[in-house]
Amino acid sequence: MKRLLAILFAALMVFSLCACSKNEDNSDATETVTTVPSVTKGDGTTVIVKKDIPDPDMLGAWKADSEDAPYIIFTDTSKVRIVRGAQFLESEVAYGEDGLGNKSIATDCSEFKGQSVYTIKDGVLTIVHPVLDDNGEVKDYENLTFKAAADYKPLLIEPKEGFKADDALVGLWTNELTGEAYEFTNDGILIMTVENFNGNVETFVAQATYTVENGNVTVYSIVDGDYNEISQSGEYYIEGTKLMFMNSDYYLNGEGDPNAAQIAE
Repeated sequence: MKRLLAILFAALMVFSLCACSKNEDNSDATETVTTVPSVTKGDGTTVIVKKDIPDPDMLGAWKADSEDAPYIIFTDTSKVRIVRGAQFLESEVAYGEDGLGNKSIATDCSEFKGQSVYTIKDGVLTIVHPVLDDNGEVKDYENLTFKAAADYKPLLIEPKEGFKADDALVGLWTNELTGEAYEFTNDGILIMTVENFNGNVETFVAQATYTVENGNVTVYSIVDGDYNEISQSGEYYIEGTKLMFMNSDYYLNGEGDPNAAQIAE
C-alpha cells in the first residue's frame, strides 16, 4: 500500500495553503483560548471564549476563487474537511467569540492551522489567519477568502462493473503504528484512512473502488476535482489475520498487530 499512498499523498499536497506550518505539533489547537487581532474594532484584542456548538452561518461548502481549489466543508459535528475528488482531510474545529463580537475558529486543519478570526458577508467567508515564522511565532496575518459553494455535491463512488469480491479480503485492515486503515467492502468499495496525517491532528480519508484477480488488487482513485482516475496494482497475501500488500502488513480489525502491543508498553 505504501506506493499507492505515496501517489495519493502527493495529490493531497495541493490542499495546503499553509504548508509552512504543516509539520508543527499543534495537537492542542482546538482547545486553545488566546488572543488574535480584532476584526471589528481597529487594533483591539480580547480573550476568545469557546462556544459549545458550531456557527450555523459557517455550515456547508466554501471554495476559494480558483478553479483548482479544494472545497472547504464545515459540518454540524464541529468538523472541517478539505475536499478534493473522492479524498478529504478532516479536523476538529472549535468556535469562539470575544466580547466585541469577533468570531473565531481554532483547528489543526492544514488550510488555516491555529486560531483565526473570521467574518461572513454576502456569501463570502474571510478568515484572518496567523502566519508563523521558523520559530513558530506569529509574524503576520493573511486574509483567506472563500465563496459559498452551493453547487457542491459529494462524489458518488460506484464499483467496477462485474466486480467479484474475495471474501478473505473483505473487512477492515489496520496498522497501529502508522495509523493506516483499509476497509475493503464486499461490493467493491475501498475506504482508506490515515490518522494524524503529516503530523497534524488531522485524518486523511480516500474513497476508491477496487478489483481483485489472480491474487492481485487494483485500486482506482479519483484524486482531483476534474475526476481524473488513477490506478495502482499489486499482489496480496493473507495469512490468518495478516494482510501483506506492497511490502506492508495490515491486520484484520487490528487482531495480531505487534505494533499495538509495543505502543501499549
